[in-house]
Amino acid sequence: MTPPHGLRGPTPGAAQQMEVQVGLLQGLVVATVTPLREDGSLDLPSLGAHIRDLVQASAEGLFVAGTTGEGLLLEEDERVAVTEAAVRETAGRVPVVALCGGLSTARSIRLARRMREAGADGLAVLTPFYYRVDAAAMVEHFARVADAAGCPTYLYSIPGLTGVSLPTEVLRQVSGHPRFGGLKFSCCDLPQLKAYVGTGAPVLIGCDSLITEALRCGAAGTVSGTAAAVPAPFGRLFTILRRGEDSAPAQEMATRLDALMASLPPIAGYKAALLRRGVIASAAVRRPLRPLTAEEQARLEAGLRALGL
Repeated sequence: MTPPHGLRGPTPGAAQQMEVQVGLLQGLVVATVTPLREDGSLDLPSLGAHIRDLVQASAEGLFVAGTTGEGLLLEEDERVAVTEAAVRETAGRVPVVALCGGLSTARSIRLARRMREAGADGLAVLTPFYYRVDAAAMVEHFARVADAAGCPTYLYSIPGLTGVSLPTEVLRQVSGHPRFGGLKFSCCDLPQLKAYVGTGAPVLIGCDSLITEALRCGAAGTVSGTAAAVPAPFGRLFTILRRGEDSAPAQEMATRLDALMASLPPIAGYKAALLRRGVIASAAVRRPLRPLTAEEQARLEAGLRALGL
């Protein structure tokens, strides 16, 4: 078998790269959790351990303070602190992209500037949500934030949570911005993914069950939340894909892991798995999210054991 479009084998002494340079983020990008203490405060030492775990497992980029990182539930200073800590821990080994999205353009701009000052290599901007805006307003919102950021800036579409579908024409327009980095598309919609890839813009899939298919149709890589909890199977999947070997068993593992986590309360399953592995010190989540019940904890344990983890 030949590798999916854009993938090649590892380069000795360097992070694995896509064959065609398509942007700052490519290959296996992991959306980090934000470890919290039981009192709700940031646990930055656990964040450091979490990031070391991901880099060791072949993560090629980090997406911090995003959905998986409870970014919209964090205070602005906390989002900046998480970004700064991630940049410090990676020490340039992999790029760090931080989510600066918010309800208003002004807040997104302010966060973009602060996260850039904290050392983020790139930033991500959510599609405007809650209030309905048209395509022209979406384009303007992105352009204003990207202008302020002054670095690679990603458009982030997650329609399942925002309720906003990104028109393909908006992607075409923003992809002409000099600071455009790519699109993070977090939805298990293969036809729409193909339409986005067809614009020529770099696209990263945020659906673990579609990693192999996404890469085969030309996506630049993945931004995986499930890989934050159990990264090794995802590192193996990308190794197999680059070798052009049969990826079906490794993809099945990723799909089953994703389904297990999706059956649990948001983010709590990721953190419980990390606590189980001894990576972080607490599985606390920011309210209104809630931790796992005893029954859910038992289901997670049984599911991980069934997968040999």
